Amino acid sequence: MAKLYETITAENWAKQLNRKGPTCVGMHLYRTYRRRQIAFAHMRRLRDAAIVLFPDRMEEPSLWPFVAVGAFNDHPDTTFEDVLRVCKLAGV
Repeated sequence: MAKLYETITAENWAKQLNRKGPTCVGMHLYRTYRRRQIAFAHMRRLRDAAIVLFPDRMEEPSLWPFVAVGAFNDHPDTTFEDVLRVCKLAGV
């Protein structure tokens, strides 16, 4: 299975959750890893990587991982390159 950092692109990533079309890193994760348990485990890894690389962009690191990753993804300073760095550090 391809890694998220191999499939997410600047063209298909967006700041917010969208059910169709470009969307946030969290929705990409769920689309890539269809099984909920696997997706949730990877979401925790994304959250932990975002805390390491961009602690200032996390509203509350102890929040449920999907919320924490969403806060990072939607932060005004977050770019696609930042999302890619987090995905690579997380190994997803």
